[in-house]
Amino acid sequence: MTTTKLGLHLDSKAAVHALWMRERYNILKNNPIGLDDELSSLKKWREKKNIVSDEAFQLKLDYEGYLEEEYNNLTKVIPDNELHHYTSAVENSEWFKVFNTSLALLEEDETPIPSFDWSYPVKPFLLWAVEEWKNHFEKIKDHSVSVEVIVRELIQNLANELVSLLSRSAVLELHIYKLKEELTGDTPEERFSSFIEKQFGDPHQLVSFYTEYVTLARLLTTRTIFFVNNMKETLDHYVADYDELVSTMEIGNAKIVALKPGMGDTHQKGHTVIRFEFDSGQTVFYKPKNLKVALSYNHLIKWINSKNELLDMPFYKIICRDTYSWEYNIEKKECVNEKQIANFYERFGQILGIMYCLKGGDFHYENLIAQGEYPYIIDLETLFQQSPPLNFPDFANIKAKDAHVESVLFTSLLPQRFYRDVTDTEGIDMSGLNGKEQKLPYKVLSPKNFSTDEMVFDYSEIMLTNKDNLPKLNNEPVSFTAYVQQIIDGFRNSTALFVKYKSELLNDGLIDDFKDKVVRVILRATQRYVNMLSEGTHPDYTRDALYREHLMENMWTYPFKNKEVILHEINDMLEGDIPVFFNYPDSRDLIDGNGNRITNFLDRSSYELVRERIRDLSVDEIETQVSWLRVSLGDYDVNQQEKYSNQIVDPGNETMIDAQTLISEAQKIGDHLLKSSILSEDEKTMTWLDVTLGRNQSWSIEALPADFYDGLSGVALFYHHLYEVTEEARYKEAYEKIVENIKSVPEFTKQISAYYGKTSILQLGSRLTDGSSTELWLEQVEELEKSLNEEADHIDFLSGIAGVIQALLHLAEKNVDEKDRLLEIAGLYGDKLLTALETEKQSLIGGMAHGAAGISYVLFRLHDQLTYAKYYQAAIELLEIDRNYYVEETGAWQDGRKEDQVCLHQWCHGSAGIGLSRALTNTYYQDNNLISEMNTAAKNILKQGLKTDDGICHGNMGDTELYLTLYKQLKDPSHLHTAHAITQSVLDRMKQKGSYALRDIPGFDAIGLFTGQAGVGYQLLRLAKPESVPSLLY
Repeated sequence: MTTTKLGLHLDSKAAVHALWMRERYNILKNNPIGLDDELSSLKKWREKKNIVSDEAFQLKLDYEGYLEEEYNNLTKVIPDNELHHYTSAVENSEWFKVFNTSLALLEEDETPIPSFDWSYPVKPFLLWAVEEWKNHFEKIKDHSVSVEVIVRELIQNLANELVSLLSRSAVLELHIYKLKEELTGDTPEERFSSFIEKQFGDPHQLVSFYTEYVTLARLLTTRTIFFVNNMKETLDHYVADYDELVSTMEIGNAKIVALKPGMGDTHQKGHTVIRFEFDSGQTVFYKPKNLKVALSYNHLIKWINSKNELLDMPFYKIICRDTYSWEYNIEKKECVNEKQIANFYERFGQILGIMYCLKGGDFHYENLIAQGEYPYIIDLETLFQQSPPLNFPDFANIKAKDAHVESVLFTSLLPQRFYRDVTDTEGIDMSGLNGKEQKLPYKVLSPKNFSTDEMVFDYSEIMLTNKDNLPKLNNEPVSFTAYVQQIIDGFRNSTALFVKYKSELLNDGLIDDFKDKVVRVILRATQRYVNMLSEGTHPDYTRDALYREHLMENMWTYPFKNKEVILHEINDMLEGDIPVFFNYPDSRDLIDGNGNRITNFLDRSSYELVRERIRDLSVDEIETQVSWLRVSLGDYDVNQQEKYSNQIVDPGNETMIDAQTLISEAQKIGDHLLKSSILSEDEKTMTWLDVTLGRNQSWSIEALPADFYDGLSGVALFYHHLYEVTEEARYKEAYEKIVENIKSVPEFTKQISAYYGKTSILQLGSRLTDGSSTELWLEQVEELEKSLNEEADHIDFLSGIAGVIQALLHLAEKNVDEKDRLLEIAGLYGDKLLTALETEKQSLIGGMAHGAAGISYVLFRLHDQLTYAKYYQAAIELLEIDRNYYVEETGAWQDGRKEDQVCLHQWCHGSAGIGLSRALTNTYYQDNNLISEMNTAAKNILKQGLKTDDGICHGNMGDTELYLTLYKQLKDPSHLHTAHAITQSVLDRMKQKGSYALRDIPGFDAIGLFTGQAGVGYQLLRLAKPESVPSLLY
């Protein structure tokens, strides 16, 4: 043990608390230490808060090779009579020796102290680092290096890293001093300086601090050792490669003026990217990783350029070694005209196609640099990617996620939102197409009132700064939004080239050239590691190493099939590193940052998967990927606005379609959808991929949500009635599989609605008679009861409270046992609706789905059940509000969302929905206008002609519901004939065009009930069996 004249040293008995579990185990195995059968310490360990289940904990023990009795001993307080076994191990450890050596250097240091600041707590480590570098750096003086400049920069970088690790523990002590009124000074800054002087200016107090926070002492020492060794190694490599750097990177005789470590995360014992800056203005990046994969990529790009079929593609200079690389700095440059911007985005599309073919992944905005019209993609270590094998529950919606992994989205070059939760609608877009400033969707722990006695750590909002990935024109970044077609063209062209030359690619060594190149394997989002390491700086985890291990134990909840990898993750994180893993593309083995191999970790080799992708690439598959691309880029045209064909619907011939014909067409839809469905491995659950509208009103391709509107609940209802009508067993099986899958679908919205989110299961339950969904809808009734005091986002029929009341009234009609409870809840939501109307009435628009007409009808119906006059009076008032939107000149109802007198004729907005609401209202309330309004709505639909959308919500099949309901109310056969005439026109056009007029795109049918094929099929059943198949629209 090192001692000094003041006796400054860290006591090895205290340092025992910094031993990791594995180190304690090795001592336990090699010494005569008895085991405790009572497991009392283990029980206390498990009682400490974390998220690891008993099953996961037992699995952890199995992987670690610990018996419960052994683990019990590892977690117990070490008795005095056993302490000597542990102290000898501590005293022989490198970190302990280095720490005490640094204390000796501190005592010998006579440098005057200009002020007591944050550098003082870490001064021993800085002194040791300078001492280690002093002699080593002498040999690099002949290579245009200023040793003084380099050491000064490195010391600052090291100090910053160490302070970031110790500051939370030091701030705790600061506040203890403050509570004891032991600080001096007139200002917060002076009082902080007095704390540093008292706690760290006195060498004995400094040792006392690190004795208390001994795991922190170990961590800081370890990080210092890593930093010092890595800088030595880096500059040794610089000296060894100097001549090649001069010739290849064009640095000439330029002198290093700055050395900036920490240009990325730290891996593999503190290694990080280092920026070398020279007085010539040139910059070179040192990257401590094998990037020979970039040489194979450059070779492929040269081959592509040689074909002269695409815009020429750039690649950059790189010097590759087995464990490190040198990269030429790609400077961001502006474009000089709009043509160059267009070329940039076409080249981006070409890169996107190449990355898709090579299964590239994790290419975010930091991996793309815009140099004029050339996009450069850097850090190519994440080519030949695949998702790690995971043990997820066997549900169809989880299996559907495989499609995302196999799509062009997996590259991360296209816009996607990450880190969203139930309440957040924004998330963050880290894609290669979004380098603009944006706010992180989560708060980050950071210091406030730095270097004062009021310093605390709190969560703050953080803005991400502009990146270098977007092209510029006239000093302004140019978004991709006006160049979507160029991106698509580039993608099509590069993937088509792979199709055209696939034999040459697969057989002439171009793909084989990647086989023996190391690539990185991404197992988890880096931010997950960052969050855990950040939490690990809390004082709770910097005293005893066991507490730090208990925190890291949470890593065991991740569902890797082979959880051995978690051992390697934790080993890296205990030392403050972000874990990193590698692989050779033609191998299934995983290699950790220390070279340890986990055999057969992957199910298949990435090389095999890339060859398979290129082999199977076709024009159809390219167009499916273009669909993914279009949706991601916001180029998906849902065609929500009402449009009409030239075709006029003529009901005069008293059209009536045979019921069996209608049923047969519905069956065709049902069978077609079954072919495109996604089944779980056990074939007990079912879902589909579709273009769905997210919470932030943007479209994405996802597994169907639980929604009734366009999700699983609605599709389940279609198959339920298809079975009821046909008695074909496959439809019943489909219904049961969908309902089973609904149970596993996560809830992404807390919206109180009968059409969106899990509460929309109420709609499914209200329309079934077999009791198969009772358990599901009863759960949602309980959720509604819990949500009564929460503020509702919407009050309308489709999106809000009114629709919920309607569903509850439906359920009350069909469920005698629950009727009183359901009506009571409906009444409570009715009161909630009336309260909301007090402030929202003036801003209401007209219409059934989103406006006053739908709310009015629901309140009339609620009054019919509960007979409270307040509902009746409110319903009449809302009816009049809706009527105020009628425009005499056009003979229709104005769309209240627009300032001009636009009149629509859909169920969701306009004539079809308003006419339907008047027909429904007529059951509960009569006046002189209702019937004339019904007829006006009916005439408007015919006058406009056949819509170009066949869906329920705003298309032709929704119009048929108006005429079916009018026929039921008014007993006029012409309305029934009109419903059939519209349907006949829809079927004729479908046969002519080959598909219904819906929002389909290549590779993805519109599935759902209100805007997709399930809705068309359902309405065909309703037209065939109107008495047994209930309406979807009320």
